[in-house]
Amino acid sequence: MNDPDLSGSRRQRALVMHVCCRRAGQIIRRLPFTLISLAVLGLAAVVTNSHVGDLSREWFNHLAFAPRDLSSIQWPRLITSALVTRGGGAFWQMMGMVALTTGGAEWLAGTRRSVLTFWGVHLTTVLVESLVIALPLHTLGFSLGTTLYLARDVGPSAGSLGCLGLACARLPRSLQWTGGGLVLAGLATVFVLAVVTTQDASVVSADLAHLLAFALGWLSSRIGRRRGALTEVR
Repeated sequence: MNDPDLSGSRRQRALVMHVCCRRAGQIIRRLPFTLISLAVLGLAAVVTNSHVGDLSREWFNHLAFAPRDLSSIQWPRLITSALVTRGGGAFWQMMGMVALTTGGAEWLAGTRRSVLTFWGVHLTTVLVESLVIALPLHTLGFSLGTTLYLARDVGPSAGSLGCLGLACARLPRSLQWTGGGLVLAGLATVFVLAVVTTQDASVVSADLAHLLAFALGWLSSRIGRRRGALTEVR
């Protein structure tokens, strides 16, 4: 004879497994870009051995981007620089950041919008910082401009913060300006402190990129909504 307690326990475990599998399927369908991004970052870390230690100088020089690379037509660095991190603890921190910011944006705004925001903000931030800020200031002889022009860096933080800006802009109206304002103020403070206190060019460059990226991500959310509103009016 079958033990009713054992049968009930099996049915309960089967139900739990069914619910977990269904939930996992929903997450995969709703967050494909985030999961692919995490997989690419993980694979790149394994290839460069930066998941257990710092990214080697050889890999860094091969993949990282600096504004001066544009003049030497090393444009692939615009992409490769976003696929790796500095390694070690920075790798795991970035994995968590991408999961939260990109995942949040994709959950709230959809996959297509998140892909466009991530890569659009990443590329726009890099080009604005290089051509609009670093190069003119460097040409005019400002030390900050030279610092930014020569700084070489890696990481997907610009795209991730662009997605954070998009996610904040998609929050309920009562939280949009509060959340977005606090993040923007925090990023601006970090950048000013970096300019005043640090001699590390990559830190100053990264903090400026973070500030620009969040603002661009926030603004990008308004573009689609305005177009939708105009379409409805017509």
